[in-house]
Amino acid sequence: MDPMGTKIKIPLILRESTGNRETVEVGGGTVRECMDKLIKQFPESREWFDENNPIVWIVLNQDLVNLTELDTKVSECDDLSLILVVGGG
Repeated sequence: MDPMGTKIKIPLILRESTGNRETVEVGGGTVRECMDKLIKQFPESREWFDENNPIVWIVLNQDLVNLTELDTKVSECDDLSLILVVGGG
């Protein structure tokens, strides 16, 4: 089943790409499906997920989701967030 209403929290600095939305509602049964639907709805967001230099990390219910875990199942009650990667030296 493809749950509707999974909300993705968008970091403030990246909201320009989503029409200044704090959250974006997508359907999807896995983290991957949700991210694919986010990118389809907001094509500019594709650059956030560059495997060589990601701009954001994906967090599901306070747990970091790495690229090998994108097939993790999600439901409407899950908390799916994007966290801006900040580097420094």
